[in-house]
Amino acid sequence: MKYLALLFLLTINNVCSGQILNGSFENWTFIPNASSNFQPWALNDWIHCDKLGDPFPMNSGFPGTYKDSIAQEDLFALTLSRWYGNTYDITKFKNKCTENPIFLNGFYKYSDNALTNGITDTALISVYLSKYDSNNQITDTIGSGSIELISADSYTLFQCPIVYVQPNIAPDSILIIIKPSKFEGGVEVPICLSSSYCSYLTVDHINLKISTETVEAKNKKSFIVFPNPASSQISIVGAILYKKIAIYNTFGELKFIKTATSDNENLDTTNFENRIYF
Repeated sequence: MKYLALLFLLTINNVCSGQILNGSFENWTFIPNASSNFQPWALNDWIHCDKLGDPFPMNSGFPGTYKDSIAQEDLFALTLSRWYGNTYDITKFKNKCTENPIFLNGFYKYSDNALTNGITDTALISVYLSKYDSNNQITDTIGSGSIELISADSYTLFQCPIVYVQPNIAPDSILIIIKPSKFEGGVEVPICLSSSYCSYLTVDHINLKISTETVEAKNKKSFIVFPNPASSQISIVGAILYKKIAIYNTFGELKFIKTATSDNENLDTTNFENRIYF
């Protein structure tokens, strides 16, 4: 029997991964005049920056950003690294976001992160949700989260919790920052131990998970899922027309998604493994 938890009812339309453009890192632009020792690919929809967050010029390529052909899924992933021992590339993503996500999810690998003085480097991913205050003409950060990533030789799921200082306010924008190192500068900053390049961080399939409470509060019409547990098929009946239906496993991996074309949907579950789903 496959046990699809009742929480499945609340996760309809709860993913705003569409607000992270190119979050699977499949779309790149070739830079024909890149310097010979730089990487000649620019990641579409993301901003390439130095370790202080200042954008790189687009015409010369990037010293520590790689179009990685060893992906968690699909064709490509994003890899960042330290270079010349103690500097590194970072990437930023900015876009509109009108939901209140509770997690930033994705997959990562992290290797060759041994530094001098016996220090082991860690990568850092941060997310910020903001709202423009038209009365005071300032942008307020209403929610944020960050996670340090340790060594991982194979793709590993990460979940970065997002905490809100103003939980009842919907944001209007999102900023994501990906860094292959937590050290930003200074005279005593450790450097790569064995070569000029190290701290290789590879990330893939970044997405946002929306609060189920938010979805439940917004969804005032009821619907039911049956049978539960299920073996070969589940049915969803209710006010679901044109809503997205998503099924996740307990690792937070998206296993199924579709847009309902009626108020009565039958989903085939024969190929699902025996476990709990949401």
